[in-house]
Amino acid sequence: MKDKITYILSYLSFCKYKISPEDFPIEGKIVSDADRLDAIGAIGIARAFSYGGSHNRKMYGSSDFTIKHFDEKLLVLDKYLYLEESKKIAAKRMKLLRQFYKEFKQEID
Repeated sequence: MKDKITYILSYLSFCKYKISPEDFPIEGKIVSDADRLDAIGAIGIARAFSYGGSHNRKMYGSSDFTIKHFDEKLLVLDKYLYLEESKKIAAKRMKLLRQFYKEFKQEID
């Protein structure tokens, strides 16, 4: 079991591994989807700005801005989910995320 957990953990980084190997166990898919679902929707929006603020990042307007995180990661997370139930949950959360992003961009423009 320890080896399985270590294997799963080694593939949870979105930056390194958007898609895990074919033999990725179901437990890994569940943990990966849960982590990605946690990053989208209302809580995901709050987390992005909370993290950015705690690291002295501007919301927008410089090379180190929080809204860039939406472009690079959050707005594509639903494409990297494994399980059908996760995709159903993500659909609602992504709708909110995209609407927020659209409104935010309109206001800063």
